Amino acid sequence: MILKYNLEKLSKVISDFQKLTGISIAIKDTNFRSLIICRSEEQSSFCSLIQQNPEGLARCDSADKALLSHCKCTKSSQTHVCHAGLSDTGVPIIENGVILGYIIFGQVCDSPHSVAEFSKIYPRIMDLGLDPAALQAAYERIPFVESSSIESASELVKILTKYIWLEHMIHHDDTANEIVTYIDQHLGEPLEVSDICERFHLSKNALYKLFHEHFQSTVNDYITARRIDEAERLLTQTTLAVYQVGEAVGIHNDQYFCRLFKRLKGLPPLQYRRRHTKKEEQHHPSL
Repeated sequence: MILKYNLEKLSKVISDFQKLTGISIAIKDTNFRSLIICRSEEQSSFCSLIQQNPEGLARCDSADKALLSHCKCTKSSQTHVCHAGLSDTGVPIIENGVILGYIIFGQVCDSPHSVAEFSKIYPRIMDLGLDPAALQAAYERIPFVESSSIESASELVKILTKYIWLEHMIHHDDTANEIVTYIDQHLGEPLEVSDICERFHLSKNALYKLFHEHFQSTVNDYITARRIDEAERLLTQTTLAVYQVGEAVGIHNDQYFCRLFKRLKGLPPLQYRRRHTKKEEQHHPSL
């Protein structure tokens, strides 16, 4: 499912929320990638200090993904305390049972600021090698929001998610979905950009723009990646010879197929199959 985001309207909506509540907020796509972030200077300084360290940034990303994964599983809003001791809430944007994206807000303290409170938080991040005095000063500028207010903000964001899809700020890109479905159904056949443009009544520039927007990829690179993904499936789930797998995904030069597969998957096809078979035998020794 490929979605289009009206970033201008979405930015206005979350900016208004941030100005009204003073709470940081962001919109993320279905892959948990940030589309728009809006936060106050008071909140950003503490997180920015942590994220200056690559490990700190990785922990922040991991915490967000864990929270939104829980939202994805439950299809409901969830609140947690992140690795740095701040409260975050995730709310899925849902249309007819399908998740279109997520709103995540928070980066607030749900306990009053104090030296004692910071002393509980600092051990979580002390291994990042950051200046404790600077961290404490930034921490003390983070807004304190009571849990009841966080719950109220969550209800407001739920209303906001309904407004977002009702106003079609996020909607299905039918053309993109049709094109990738067509590609998946014809991987074993020649797939020329000109033929795709003609079939879907698009100019080459429009097609290139669509793939750059949705996949950060060229059309041909996307097709190649999908062919190799399908080749991976055939290698691990069928007994087709390597050259037959290449032909099945539209790559008829055996040597070129092997080079391409190794470049994208890290191993030549036959070695990849053997490693997969060995792993399966280790997991299921009775087979």
